[in-house]
Amino acid sequence: KKYDCGDNCFLNLFGLSSDYPPYYSVESAAGIIIGNGNIGRYLTRDVATFMSRDGGFTWFEIAKGSHTYEIGNHGGLILLAKDQEPTNKIKYSWNEGLSWEDFTLCEDKFNIKNIIIEPSSRGHYFVIYGEKVKNGAKKGIVIGLNFGEVYPPCRNPNYPDSEDSDYETWRPRAGESNECFLGHKVSIIRRKRDAKCINNELMEQKIISSNCDCTEDDYQCDIGYARNEPGAP
Repeated sequence: KKYDCGDNCFLNLFGLSSDYPPYYSVESAAGIIIGNGNIGRYLTRDVATFMSRDGGFTWFEIAKGSHTYEIGNHGGLILLAKDQEPTNKIKYSWNEGLSWEDFTLCEDKFNIKNIIIEPSSRGHYFVIYGEKVKNGAKKGIVIGLNFGEVYPPCRNPNYPDSEDSDYETWRPRAGESNECFLGHKVSIIRRKRDAKCINNELMEQKIISSNCDCTEDDYQCDIGYARNEPGAP
């Protein structure tokens, strides 16, 4: 549901220097960003975890409290785990944060330090590591999760937007109707949000780019200079 935040509807995200996991994205998952933060005028400790699937243009809350996270399978799998208190569960989503399913890792709770995946974030095998304290001694814990056979393979990546395909065309934008972003119109082929399937790890993300016409908004005066009047060359 929407926040009742009045005139202070700002999303503040924690960065690399904070006590919480910072905002995060991977090159192979087009448009997806996850971060810990809060809604309001300032950054506070009233933390929740937020996600965007359109490159940061819009955001939605996915969990209360701070979490560590990882993105896999070209964005087709996302894992969350509490990072400020012991737990024995993780949450995972196959539909880019639309819904979440719980999975119990083990019987005893432990402090999860991080969730990692291979460097390209295309795979479906995750590693969760952390530690627990028993009788005054720390014990490291490492758990592997393989989602490779949980869902069927995705269909027809070469025919996006068709009924027989699990893929769609997404276009990043800089405004409600402005598809020109950093001087380009870009089309990216990615899996449909509601397609319950696994991407091929070797799939290459297809990107189609074209230049936009230059407008007055694309230019600014050099340092020490100003226009004589608005609209003047």
